[in-house]
Parts: sequence; structure tokens; C-alpha cells
Amino acid sequence: MRYHGVTGWPTIPSVVYLASLCIGLILFCGCGAPKPRITELDVLPPHLVPSNLQVEHLERGISLSWQTNRRSGDAISGYQIYISPEKSIRELSPNSPEGHACRWRSMTYPGDTDPRTDIETAQIIELEYGVLYYIHVRTVGVDDRIGPPSEEITVIPRPSGRIEMVPRHVGKRDGYSFAERRHVRSRDEKNDLYLFVRNDSVFAASPHRLEQFKRYVEFHEIGPSKSVDEYPVVEISGKGETKILLREGITYILSTPENCWAKFRVAGITGTGGQTVVTMDYIYQPRYGSGVF
Repeated sequence: MRYHGVTGWPTIPSVVYLASLCIGLILFCGCGAPKPRITELDVLPPHLVPSNLQVEHLERGISLSWQTNRRSGDAISGYQIYISPEKSIRELSPNSPEGHACRWRSMTYPGDTDPRTDIETAQIIELEYGVLYYIHVRTVGVDDRIGPPSEEITVIPRPSGRIEMVPRHVGKRDGYSFAERRHVRSRDEKNDLYLFVRNDSVFAASPHRLEQFKRYVEFHEIGPSKSVDEYPVVEISGKGETKILLREGITYILSTPENCWAKFRVAGITGTGGQTVVTMDYIYQPRYGSGVF
């Protein structure tokens, strides 16, 4: 190569030649304008977004179900379920550290063992009672790319069930502890209520009425209902009653000394006098002072 002037400097034609060579290599390698980035929302068809999330309560957990919206020929790997305590993460990338930490399972959930593909269920246990959880579901494609999120639901795991009670002194079901979810005797230090019958009417009463050192609870009548799930948010004001008339089909609130609330509905009253049996459906909220059920 010929040099002009100062030793080591190439001539102008040489510079032009080298520049043209570099541009040609760049174009040949395809390093032109940047290509548009494919996001996770572009991966799966919109109809594959899960919908209609539903919850049934279990012991220390929930049973979650959803509509898959799959069509004939849709191939997927499964689903990712995201559960976040006290905070929504629906709009975050599922692959972000926070999103990944809120996955119910680190591996893709393949679905339940039911042969139906239009509905899927998952039993999620070991949740904490009284905590508000945000939940959404995403479909995972066969290439493990994650689709858009479903709608988001919230749920508070809490003890619930159906119990039968009899008037005090009649049998071993004459008291009940909502915190411990078991029958106790009416004079037990953990008892939350007892029943008595007067003039063919049935009353629930605070245990402190038996002895002053026993637990003091208050009752509020909420209103008629078809199930205990009605009145999901309850507000009460003023002092409650220490005894209250029980009527079939009516929902009540019981407030414990710990300021925890139990919502119960009288599902049935059978028998009279000492043969009376009261069937109750209940939901217990272990979060102090919360009327959210």
C-alpha cells in the first residue's frame, strides 16, 4: 500500500475503499434497522386467555377453577397461576423477579386429571387464613412462552363449614369454638356461644352469662339470606346483644373478645325443648376487626 506524507497514514482512496468494505459487510450480515421486539402478549391467540375464575374454600386453602377457552386443535403446555398476598402483580411481566416469585408452582401446571379441557381446576393449599390474595392465570404455549393474564380475582382464605348445636346440658354439641373449629362444652373457656330454649323460641347467648369470667361475645342480626356467602362485606356499629333470637334463614354476626368476627346463618331448626337441634353455616374471619368474608 502506498502512503502519502507522514509515514503510517493511508491515502484517501485507501480510506474510501476500507469504508466501503465495512458497509458491505454490515449489510451482508443483516445488521440494518432493528427488528420489532416480540412481546409475551403477541404469543398466543387472544381466545386462549383464561376466564371466569371461581373459588371454593378448603382447609387452609382454596380450589381454583377457570374456563380455558380452548378450541379443537389448540395445543398448549399448561398454565401458570400467580398468587400475590396483599398486592396485585397482574400487569407485571411473568418473567420478572416479582412475577416469578408469585407463581404457585415454578413449573408449568399441566392441568387436572379430568379429561375435560374446557374447565381446569387446581387445589392450592397452605395459604394463610385472613390474608387477602390476588390471583390470575396465564396460558403457556407449547414453546413455553406465556400468554396474557386472565382477569384478576381476590380471595381471603378463612375457616367455614356447617355445624349442629343443641341447648346447653343436652349433649356434647352445646358449645363451639370458631377459632379452633370444633365443638366444646358450653362452660369451656374457649366457647363462643351456647343455645337455650324459652317458650319454644331458640336463643344464642354469650358464655359470660353463665359465669362472669367466661368469654364475652356480642351478636348482631344482619338479615335474611339464601346462603351464608351473602353479605360478603359487613359493617356493624354500636353495641351488640349478649343474647339473640335465632330464626331460620337469617344471617348473624358474632364478635369475639379478640375482635374477630364469625358470620353464621341458621340453615334449620328442628325439634322442641331438649330435642332442639340448630344447623348453622358459618364463615370465620380470623383477621382482627375485619368484616370482609
